[in-house]
Amino acid sequence: MTIKIRKRKNKGGTTTLAIDIYKGKTTMPDGTIAYPRDFKYLDFHLITHPKSAVERSHNKQLLALAETIRAKYEVELAYDTLNLHNPTTQYTTFLSHFDNCIQKREGKNTTQNWKSVFHQLKQYDKWNTLSSDIDEKYCEGFIDFLREQGTHNNTIILYFGVFKQAIKEAINEKLLNTNPCLLIKSPKMIEPQKEFLTLDELKNLMKIDFKKDDIKRAFLFSCLTGLRLSDVKKLKWSDVSKLDGLWRITFHQQKTKGLQYYDISEQARELLGEQLSSEQTLIFPKLGKNDIVNQHLKNLCNIAKINKHITFHCARHTFAMLQLSFGTEIYTLQKLLGHSSINNTVKYLKMLDDKSRTAAKIIPKI
Repeated sequence: MTIKIRKRKNKGGTTTLAIDIYKGKTTMPDGTIAYPRDFKYLDFHLITHPKSAVERSHNKQLLALAETIRAKYEVELAYDTLNLHNPTTQYTTFLSHFDNCIQKREGKNTTQNWKSVFHQLKQYDKWNTLSSDIDEKYCEGFIDFLREQGTHNNTIILYFGVFKQAIKEAINEKLLNTNPCLLIKSPKMIEPQKEFLTLDELKNLMKIDFKKDDIKRAFLFSCLTGLRLSDVKKLKWSDVSKLDGLWRITFHQQKTKGLQYYDISEQARELLGEQLSSEQTLIFPKLGKNDIVNQHLKNLCNIAKINKHITFHCARHTFAMLQLSFGTEIYTLQKLLGHSSINNTVKYLKMLDDKSRTAAKIIPKI
C-alpha cells in the first residue's frame, strides 16, 4: 500500500489537498487492472501561484502539516498490517471517526443521511467522547436525544441504522473492542401514509405547461411505470428498445441491483421525449438532486391545485394504486415494482381497501 498527498487546483486560485491511500492493484471481472484507494480531503487551501514571501510561507506550513498527517496514516497502516494494537487510536474521538466515515462516502447516495446524523451527533456529544469510551449508555442516550428533538420515529430508525454502521466501522478500525449496540432495540417502524395521485389528478398535471418540463415528464413517466427516481436518473437511450411492436426498458434497479425487463406503454415512451443524442446519453440528464426535484413537484402540484404532500416517490405509489384499481393481480404488481417480498406489495391492497371505504360514503342518502 502507498499513501500520498494529492493536490487539486480550484478556479478561485487555490489548491486543495487530500490524502490518498492506495491499496495495491486488483484485477476486475473484465480483466482490466484497477487501483482502489481510500481518500480523506484536508481542509487546507494552498495559494496556487504564490507571489510573496508570506504566501510562500503559508503554503510551506500547510504542506508540512499535510505531510505530518500523511505520516500518521502511514504509521496506522503499519500497525494494521502487522495486526498490532496502535496506541494512538485510543485518542480518536467518535465525532472524528464519524467524520472520516462521511469522507469515505462522499458522492454516494447515502452521504446526505450520514451528514444529517452527524449534525445531530455533534449537538448530542458536547463532551467529544473518545471512540474507545462509547458504551451502551451513550448509544441509548443518542436515541433519547433524537426523541427529545421531536424527530419522527421512522427517521430515528434511519439515523440509528447509520449510527450502528459507524460503530461497526469503528470496531473494524480497532477503535472499539465490542459492539455496544448489540443489545439495544431499535424503535418499531410506524407505517407512514402513502400519498398517491388519482387518474383525474394525473390528467390535470399532464395539461399544465410547467417550466421544468423534464421534471414533469420524468414524474409522469414514473407514474406510468413505477420506476424509482434513482432508476429514472440513470436511464440511457440504450436501455430503450422496441420488441414485437412494444416498447421495453432494460435496467438494473439502483436499490436491489436486480436486472429488470420492463414493457412500457406508448404514452410512457412519448414522455421520454425524442432521442437527439447517442445511445449512451442519459434520457433525463438535468433532473438534479432529490430535494430540488421534490421542490419543483411541490410547485407543480400547487399550480394544479392538488392539496397533497407529493414527492417523486409518490409516483411509485400512484402506479401501484392505478394497477390495482384496473385489476392487476398482486403477484404481477410485485414483479412490476421489483419487490423481493410480497409483503411490501400487499400494503397497497390495504390502501385500496381504505379508498373503497371512502368511496362508499360518497353516494348521498336517497
